[in-house]
Order: sequence, then C-alpha cells, then structure tokens
Amino acid sequence: MSGSSGLIILILFVFLLVLIVLRRSDQKKIQKNNIFRQESLFRGNKSTNHELSQNTTQSENFTGRDDVIDIQAQGESGRVLTIKNKGVVSSEAIDKLQEYRLFKELGYYRQAAEILSELINSNKRYREVEYIVDLADLYIQTEEINKLDELLEDYALLLDTDQLQGIFVRGFYVDPTNYRLQLICSKALKQDPTQLGAVIEKK
Repeated sequence: MSGSSGLIILILFVFLLVLIVLRRSDQKKIQKNNIFRQESLFRGNKSTNHELSQNTTQSENFTGRDDVIDIQAQGESGRVLTIKNKGVVSSEAIDKLQEYRLFKELGYYRQAAEILSELINSNKRYREVEYIVDLADLYIQTEEINKLDELLEDYALLLDTDQLQGIFVRGFYVDPTNYRLQLICSKALKQDPTQLGAVIEKK
C-alpha cells in the first residue's frame, strides 16, 4: 500500500512540475507579446508625433496668412515651380517668361502683368505684338487703365487697327471717362473715342 501511495505522490509531483513549466512558458509568451505591443505602440506614437510636429511647423509658418497658396507645377525646363503666399515663385534658374506664363495660367494677372511689363521695357526681344496685346489684356483684366494708357502711348504703333479698337473698346468699358485713353484713341485711330464707348465729361 505504501508503495502505491509513493507512486501516486511521485505522479502528482511530476504533474505539478509539468504545470509549473507550462505556466512559466505561457508567462514568457505573454511577456513577449506585451513587449511587442509596447514596441509597436511606441513606433506608432513616434511616427504620429513626427507627423504632428511637421504639421505644427507648417501651421506655424502659415498662421495668420489667409492668402497662402501652395501650388506645384512643372515648368518647360522640367523643374518644379512652387507658388506660396500671394504667388511668389521659388525655383532655381526659372526665367521671367516662364514666370509670366505660369502666373497668367493660374489667374494671377497683376503679378503676370508686372513681369511682362518688365520684360517688354527691358528687352527689345519682347516688344512684339503678341506680348503688347497680352499686357494690354492683363491691364484691362486688373482694371489698371492708367498703366494701359502708358503702354499704348509707347507701343500703339506696333498694333493694327482691329487690335487697337478691341483694346480701346474694352478699356472704355472699364473706365469710359479716362481722358488720357480718349486722347490716345483719337491720335492712334483718328477716330472719335465715343464711337468705341468713351464718355466725354462736360466741364
């Protein structure tokens, strides 16, 4: 009897040892899983914090500037042109003609007009009908009729009658009482400006 009791005790002891080993093994697995989760969470938080930091930096840069623009387009040279904050273009070795065309395409007529005016006044190469008509159109779009007056005084002789008539009609539509434009019209077309929409103010 004592022999069978000893055998039972031995079996129970071995069974207890097995349970202890299995439990420790399970605990190690649980610890590994917990460590893995913590590392994953840490990596995720680190990535999120990095993104938040970048976003915060960008937000700080643009705070209080409602007119900020961030547009990217590819110029003829293949370089990426970036427009930010009222259309300021930043790029290496981008020429003025590309700047002008990009601003015009994006609807920034005032900036396009400034660049094209600079080109025409500083370089004879750009004193061509195409650019003169374009600049006149930009001045009409931005309602800068005084600048249109100056342009036509200098370069009206380069344009034909149809081109001039079209410009004067649109110019008078914006500012029908512009006396200087009326004088230029009379001189360039030898025509009564009232026929093109001008209004003569009586003194």
